[in-house]
Amino acid sequence: MNEHLRIWRYRVEPEHRKEFLHHYSSEGTWTQLFQRADGYLGTTLWQDAEDENIFYTQDHWRREADFDHFQEHYLHIYREIDSQLEGIAAEEALIAVCNAIRP
Repeated sequence: MNEHLRIWRYRVEPEHRKEFLHHYSSEGTWTQLFQRADGYLGTTLWQDAEDENIFYTQDHWRREADFDHFQEHYLHIYREIDSQLEGIAAEEALIAVCNAIRP
């Protein structure tokens, strides 16, 4: 069983930063949704060391199948939240999908 990681990159304008932090933090709106699913291990929010308008999230899952199961069962809610939060981030991109290597 290999841990699964998804990393997102966001560029957030200063006037949206507080709202972004509210929804994307380790206790935010997205985390509250992910916590409904088995296998969710947590989210870490990072701010770029050189550009205070760039943020990264790392969503940790026990295994990729747990994330797939989440998508199957909560996609409609995911899409609703994504629509409601449209525009908070000026840019967003999924930059990595990783599975841990275990010997």
